[in-house]
Amino acid sequence: MQVNWQEKLAGYGHERVVSQGEVLFHIDEDASIFYLLLSGEVSLFKLNQDGKETVIRRVLPSEVFAEVMVFTDSKYPVGAMVVKESKVIEYSKREILQAIRENSELSMFFIKVLSQRCLMLNEKIYQFSLQDVSSRLAGFILKYINDNDLLEKAELSEQFEMSISKKEIANFVGTVPETLSRNFQKLHQLGVLKVFGKTVVVQDYDKLVELAGG
Repeated sequence: MQVNWQEKLAGYGHERVVSQGEVLFHIDEDASIFYLLLSGEVSLFKLNQDGKETVIRRVLPSEVFAEVMVFTDSKYPVGAMVVKESKVIEYSKREILQAIRENSELSMFFIKVLSQRCLMLNEKIYQFSLQDVSSRLAGFILKYINDNDLLEKAELSEQFEMSISKKEIANFVGTVPETLSRNFQKLHQLGVLKVFGKTVVVQDYDKLVELAGG
């Protein structure tokens, strides 16, 4: 579901510019604000057993993050750090909940959004329970292609650059970097795609779709 958050929540948010390295919220901080990223890049992270940051995902422009947490009396399960100077809109939990009480159309909007999140979670559970790493990796590459308007390049076997690291991709598909590298090699041997650092060439788009279960 494509959602124009800025339009739907016009008048409720507060826009501001945030500097590189700024932390928007910390792990276990009370969830009181969610965000729409207008420009720049934000990293969502957790801490591993050694206290080192592990990137869960990168937030890109037009994406909303932390929206689910403000509807619960819980804390942020991850931290959010600004990767490069960004512009965000902050939405206060208190203001949004008050607006929902007064506006039934807005409440239905959030019900639809949260229902979509549940469907996405169910799909991810399915992928992790039934698909092997190669299939999940193929699915991730397809999603990246679609989210970044790279379909034409993929179908024409033209190279493109991925903005995230292999370690981050491994986190997305639920594996470790060593296993991820073996599966990239496997896809190369199958004639599906080639990877050189962050450069990707889709050798056979139809095979990629088939492997992803499409």
